[in-house]
Amino acid sequence: MHGQKAKRKNLRWVGIVGAKKIYICHGDLKWKEACRTQLDSHQMGLKAPSSPGHSSPSVRIRNFSHYHIGINLPSTLLAPPRYASGVAHAIGLGGHFKGSDLCVASLGKGRNHGIGLSASVIPLSLTLLSSFWIPQEFSRHEKLDDAKVVRKLERWKNDASQVLLELKTLLNQHDENISLEDQADVVASVVPFDGKDPWVAPDAREISIDILRGFPEPDVHLLKRILMHDVKPLFLSTPHPSSNLSTCRKLPRLAGGPMASQDYFEEQTWKEHPMTASLVLFVIKNIRSEDYEDLWHPVIPSVMSLLDDYEARYKIKGVRIVSEMLHIVPKMLLKRTGVDGLLLVSLNKCLGHLKDPESPKLLRAAISATLSLILLTTEHGTAQRFDQLCALLGDSIIGTVWIYASDSFEVILATVEALPPLMKALDIGIACYLKALIPQLVHPLYPNSVRLTPVVLQKHSLIALMTVINECSPRISRWKGTILDGVGRCWVALQDVDPSRNDDGEELKELLHRMCRELANACPSVIQAGEAHVFGVRRSSMHQLGRIQTVPCS
Repeated sequence: MHGQKAKRKNLRWVGIVGAKKIYICHGDLKWKEACRTQLDSHQMGLKAPSSPGHSSPSVRIRNFSHYHIGINLPSTLLAPPRYASGVAHAIGLGGHFKGSDLCVASLGKGRNHGIGLSASVIPLSLTLLSSFWIPQEFSRHEKLDDAKVVRKLERWKNDASQVLLELKTLLNQHDENISLEDQADVVASVVPFDGKDPWVAPDAREISIDILRGFPEPDVHLLKRILMHDVKPLFLSTPHPSSNLSTCRKLPRLAGGPMASQDYFEEQTWKEHPMTASLVLFVIKNIRSEDYEDLWHPVIPSVMSLLDDYEARYKIKGVRIVSEMLHIVPKMLLKRTGVDGLLLVSLNKCLGHLKDPESPKLLRAAISATLSLILLTTEHGTAQRFDQLCALLGDSIIGTVWIYASDSFEVILATVEALPPLMKALDIGIACYLKALIPQLVHPLYPNSVRLTPVVLQKHSLIALMTVINECSPRISRWKGTILDGVGRCWVALQDVDPSRNDDGEELKELLHRMCRELANACPSVIQAGEAHVFGVRRSSMHQLGRIQTVPCS
């Protein structure tokens, strides 16, 4: 018994393997190597990257005294820790260990195995806790056609919930304060499961949220450690060509010349780590305004790399991160480093990404983020703000999206939904674009016998039209006929639809009523009964729509 306790003192807790705990033994104990088990990446259906300087990853399995020690490779969910001597290198579903003084043991539950799960046995230090290693196949999960690999990933996802639960239990049993390094490791391990990514099961998300409640207000030191140890190293091999790597200031020209972006896209090692964007977003959500100066250098390269990626799904993550950042980032820091210009250019490029299935989602987010950036970094009433808003509406939306994606209902809908806040910011300045705005917004109201116009597009077109009328009422008189023609024809078309089969019809009718009232306020003669006959609309239908007797426009 005395010998068993002596051996326990030489065991330090590393992490979790399946339903078991992993320990590492170090010190003066002499061990005999039992065997060397080679990882079979084909059998597991996943690619396990090799350790630096070694041809293939491996795990040493050893025996000591009366204990049976082993490791269950396929169920390994935590990568081994990184030691200063390069002893261990994190890989997908296994680990590589080198050196006679190190050993990994998978110890089961119960007294027969010598080590139980009691908190009194587990050392209170969590120094050796390593991050969850999410298989890189999840990065292209939607493109996988190998059923065997998909099944392996699904099993991995389900097993991760159990591991998170064990980690939660262990943290709850921990009595002493956890060091900063251990807190950062725990947070970096759990944060990727606080979302709706393909590797996250519903119960895993709930457990991760519970664990993160124990870190409600991470301070700048914890956030900096996550950035420096878990995020920044992933982008060092592929620095952004438009940003200085050490100062994060905008470069006067692309580093590496005009073709630098091609090399940049060919060597994106950070894409092998699916959790990258989740960690960056977590940091951005928790940075205080006064801490941005200290964290600017490690955070900006990752943000720009995501935002400027050629794949829409990474652009969306980058835009979301930028939107969060713009809530509290000091505008003078953006302007002093020139990052405001980099962000504006990158966000505008997102609006030219029109042929991807995720383009509508990207456009919605990019228009909103661009507007927020302009309002943050420019002053009200200045020519700079007006020019940037005009570029967003005139060049990006009207001149690019509406011309090159006119046949895509989803893309057009995304831009129409995003119009009202932009037009309110431009105010009377939208008068420059009435020739493009009003025909585009009225067009969905006309009945289409070839392809039915979705009601959702009609509703958002009406909302955008009302914004145009409110912000530019002095110039609406000349467009009253065009607007009334579309409104009247849409109303008549609704009368021919069976109400029981048109759930959205009542809401659309209410919007048409509101449109008439807004139009009457801007130009009171617009809905007089006589004008209904001019456009060939049934008089009875126009009476139902709402006849407003007023004086003519002057």
